[in-house]
Amino acid sequence: SKTVRKEARKSKRAAPRRQHYEESDGSTTEMDEDTDGEATEEGSASEEEVSSPPRKSQRRSCDTTARQGRPAGTSRTRDRGRRRGTEESEGEEEVSTSRGGASRRAPSDLSICEQIVANTMKHKACWPFLNPVNKKEVPDYYQIIKHPMDFQIIKDRLQCLVYGSPMEVVEDVKLVFNNAETYNKEGSEILDCMRDVETYFSGQMKKHLPSFPYYRRTLTNGHVG
Repeated sequence: SKTVRKEARKSKRAAPRRQHYEESDGSTTEMDEDTDGEATEEGSASEEEVSSPPRKSQRRSCDTTARQGRPAGTSRTRDRGRRRGTEESEGEEEVSTSRGGASRRAPSDLSICEQIVANTMKHKACWPFLNPVNKKEVPDYYQIIKHPMDFQIIKDRLQCLVYGSPMEVVEDVKLVFNNAETYNKEGSEILDCMRDVETYFSGQMKKHLPSFPYYRRTLTNGHVG
């Protein structure tokens, strides 16, 4: 019986109970009753008790990971929101930069005047006034015209920022037309071209720079008419 108890202890089984039996001669005999069923139940119960803590720990660990996972997901959501906010701000920045370009201040009067001169030079009748008069072709020109002027010189001065105001540009343009009237006779092709170009230039100034109106007194045989 001691051996059975030791084996039961080793196998975590309940020790068999002793029962007394009366024999025919009146003596009693002690016998160990095998309680495998009860021991098995107790063993299974003890095993369940032993195995249950890991389940609790697993649940705790799962709950912990779930709880830990929620802040992580929240932080990711916040990061995504921040990234979207940054993209929108960049996008806003990108949208605000284009509006600034559209609402920039108007170009300066001299830059407008430079464009008017460039357009005037493209006029089909402006060809006699684009470049300086060739001295070999017109030998006496510079003897009569003391202050020669042409549109190429005006354009170069605009690009070199020589002029301080549009009125200075207008004065040089007037000089081009005055020289044409002074040297050329009435009815010449040059005078016809000059009037066409002057009409075009005057209209451009009135349209784009109304604060600087163009006006020139005409000449007759080199004198103010």
